[in-house]
Amino acid sequence: MSISAMSSETDQYNQFTSNYFTKFPEKPTKANTFQYTLRNASVSNKELKGEIIYICLQHLLQCACPDNIAYIIARKVSNLVIQEVKQDETEEEESKEYESSAVAEVTLQTIHTICQLSYDELMTGVKPLPPSHVYSACGIKNMRRK
Repeated sequence: MSISAMSSETDQYNQFTSNYFTKFPEKPTKANTFQYTLRNASVSNKELKGEIIYICLQHLLQCACPDNIAYIIARKVSNLVIQEVKQDETEEEESKEYESSAVAEVTLQTIHTICQLSYDELMTGVKPLPPSHVYSACGIKNMRRK
């Protein structure tokens, strides 16, 4: 990856974070969480990761987040939220149901935290932006064949 491409991604990320913190200056709460409708009233254990990614991508695309950055953030957020939800459980249950509004609130708060940490690191120059993955239709089809 060339230096100009990396600086371009950094510029895109700077623009996204400034837009994000202009639109959401503080952590989302139940009162200001829902600017869109949720798909279900409750989510099962099997649907949890998909619901988190859906909420995360929908929220990030409202802030004009570039696709490559949205993918990185959504993956990180889904892992953190699932870890947090699993820690709160006393026993493992396959049929456990989660309230969608609670999942959305935790997801949006985690997005805000990750964006804040990443923005602080980027401003201090501590850590460069992770490399973006290149996807193509042919690559996806080939992965399905394997």
